[in-house]
Amino acid sequence: KLKSFTTIEGNAVTSEYSAVVSAKATLPAPTIFNAELSDDNSVDLIWNVVTGAAGYEVYRSTLLNGTYTKLDPDYIYENTCYDCDNLAENTTYYYKVRAYATINGVKVYGNYSIVKSVTTKYLPKFDAICPSTDLSDISYITVHVVNYGTQDIVIYNDIEDGAFIFKFDETFEEGGYEIPLILVDESNKPVDTIIVSAGEEKDIKFNVVTPTIDYALGDLIIFDFAYGNLSYYAVTDCYGIWGYSPY
Repeated sequence: KLKSFTTIEGNAVTSEYSAVVSAKATLPAPTIFNAELSDDNSVDLIWNVVTGAAGYEVYRSTLLNGTYTKLDPDYIYENTCYDCDNLAENTTYYYKVRAYATINGVKVYGNYSIVKSVTTKYLPKFDAICPSTDLSDISYITVHVVNYGTQDIVIYNDIEDGAFIFKFDETFEEGGYEIPLILVDESNKPVDTIIVSAGEEKDIKFNVVTPTIDYALGDLIIFDFAYGNLSYYAVTDCYGIWGYSPY
């Protein structure tokens, strides 16, 4: 509300107060300029810093025009958000952000950002175990694969690199050397692919290109596989899978 005043012969003269009107300070909407899926199926968001903002709220939905749920503030750091909260495989998530200021202990919100979407992938869940004893003069090696995931694991012979045994040897520049392997079926015939279905376990046989080598505990087996239409390479030894990385 307002009132005017003037001075007449040295005396202040004021008017009545005007009618009361209200106004609310607004913050500009943030702009999400980075929305990416990480290798572990989590989502990374980055948006611009809004001047005057005391903080931000991030909302997520599985439908563009559906109900959005506010994410736990523990996932938000300054103008970034790391979302790994129960994300389902092969699902599109929609995100929007708004800034807020705190005035007299009350949060005052700005407008929402434009929605950004990220689609998760099928994440491999499996184990692959090499022989647990030293082996001499081998012509093949067997890796036991257990598929815990929801999709088939397709093990294949890569045209460029293929599978191989990595033998540690400090006399070599790279700390060891590779022994090429060829994927074969139960009848010992070379094959392009072998499938380990979801929920299945299977022994995968590889012939050694250079026969009569020794296999020692600690040697690594590296092979290529596809899962959910993405390609990876896996690294394993006698204790189980070390890890895998997408190509």
